[in-house]
Amino acid sequence: MTFSLRPFLALASALALATAHPAQAQLRTLDNYSAASLYPTDDGSSDAVDLGFGIRLFGGTYSSVFVNNNGNVTFDFASGVSNPFTISGGLAEAGGPILAPFLADVDTTYTDPVSYGTGTIAGRQAFVANWTDVASFGQTELRNTFQLFLVDRSDLAAGDFDFEFNYTKIQWDAGAQNQGIGALAGYSDANGTDFLLTGSGQLDAFTDSGSVATRLIEHQLGTPFDDATMNGRYAFNVRVGVVSHTGQQGGGGDPFPDPNPSPVPEPATWSLAGAGALFAVILRKRLFRC
Repeated sequence: MTFSLRPFLALASALALATAHPAQAQLRTLDNYSAASLYPTDDGSSDAVDLGFGIRLFGGTYSSVFVNNNGNVTFDFASGVSNPFTISGGLAEAGGPILAPFLADVDTTYTDPVSYGTGTIAGRQAFVANWTDVASFGQTELRNTFQLFLVDRSDLAAGDFDFEFNYTKIQWDAGAQNQGIGALAGYSDANGTDFLLTGSGQLDAFTDSGSVATRLIEHQLGTPFDDATMNGRYAFNVRVGVVSHTGQQGGGGDPFPDPNPSPVPEPATWSLAGAGALFAVILRKRLFRC
């Protein structure tokens, strides 16, 4: 009897390709991307950076942003805020309008710097800021990867746009000098209009090893401009300067669904089970032919 494992190895290889998920599917990539980066820094910021299109937000009009190392962009001036003293007023501490996918004490002194730039996506002008494998102040072992994405929607009305918070890896949520408050994710006009994702300010709530109910990579919110929804993507629509999104509001509500105590297996899980059964059938036939 000649017995070969080759068919089974081919099956395993095909299965791996069929069930693999891109490691950073949530991050948007732009065509004609014009990239720049901050210098390695703890609390530094860029100068005013051109967005490539005009927007209306919180009653103001803007065509540029300040990219701040500590997980956010601001519109009126740069901000070095890194350790909020309160959860409810944390974003307002920046002193002006802010979009913050992850306001915390990012330190890129010994990691890749924050990058940003303009380009196009699906024929629309867009801007991204990327925090890729960034560490926190006081440690370099744990790393986060997340993104802020803005896309022009002037096809609807002048100044309209969408923005997204995209997350692929969150291993830490506070620097060594935190005030007992974890990272904040949301937006604010610093004048009473605020939104925070559930889990903001709670130590370890956002991390990949934290509660299933609040892990950033396990949930999604809103409707992206191209309907490309996925876990780890939080989409917001800005129309006539007002931010909105589908799903429940933050603060008093919870934008995340309750964790399912008996989760239904994902398609990849069913694929693995089916392939295992097929493997068993083929093996049995091979053996009984001998």
